[in-house]
Amino acid sequence: MKDIMLKVGVGVVLLLVSHALFAKPSAKDMRCMADNLHWEAKVDGVAGMAAVASVVMNRVASPRYPNTVCKVVYQRNQFSWTLYKRLKRIKINHDWQTLMVARLALLGQLIDKTGGATHYHALYVRPYWAETLPFTVQIGTHLFYKEEL
Repeated sequence: MKDIMLKVGVGVVLLLVSHALFAKPSAKDMRCMADNLHWEAKVDGVAGMAAVASVVMNRVASPRYPNTVCKVVYQRNQFSWTLYKRLKRIKINHDWQTLMVARLALLGQLIDKTGGATHYHALYVRPYWAETLPFTVQIGTHLFYKEEL
């Protein structure tokens, strides 16, 4: 009996690993997420990109925001880089770290270290909403906040 449980356990682990390696998020979602990570959090490395990806995915899961990655990223006045038409037209060759963070986020396999944040801002700005939302964590050069549902 123990051998059967061990084999089933190993099979489940292999299934999860193969899903992470071979599952394929849509090219459109990958591009939207990777572009957003590049412009919003590249300066903070993998940890910062993972935090921003978590915010995007937390918004996708929330009934208060659009239900796709691209719609969240390009929702009006949400991510500052999308306000500049020239940045939206630049085709970026993303590095493997950016693509891996984007892929893990889209597969639901990214650990959210923001405490469920739906908002963030850089240290050098102070948006009007920062006083109204509970602060969760600072990661790199960004402060994260969670909108109460």
